[in-house]
Amino acid sequence: MVYRIVHEITSTKYPEKTWDTVEDFWADHAEEDGPVDALLDNLEAENKLLVNEFLSDSKEIVVLVKDFKSKTIYDDFINSNSHLIGGVESHYNFNPLFKGVSESETEEIIKKRYDMPGYWNFGDLN
Repeated sequence: MVYRIVHEITSTKYPEKTWDTVEDFWADHAEEDGPVDALLDNLEAENKLLVNEFLSDSKEIVVLVKDFKSKTIYDDFINSNSHLIGGVESHYNFNPLFKGVSESETEEIIKKRYDMPGYWNFGDLN
């Protein structure tokens, strides 16, 4: 079963900055993200992860949704890479919104906070 993680992310590197796109946000943090991005890209290429993200109306927050194919894959990713993930997270504030398997619960959280229906259907990770 898909294991979903949803975070709001703000920058501690540029705490007063706003961005026009999610891509702009990540470009400003590319130096810190390189190793973790490579790991996530590999999981996506192996069909073990689906990532969706959007920028809030304030243009200060990235909402990041990661659908891992299973909780085991998520746990393995975290346990094997905590030394890298901890370093990257020092450049961000991560506000966890959801961890689990309930698509309907995730969609309700997103709708209440961002009124963005349709973004949050579980991906096809079969």
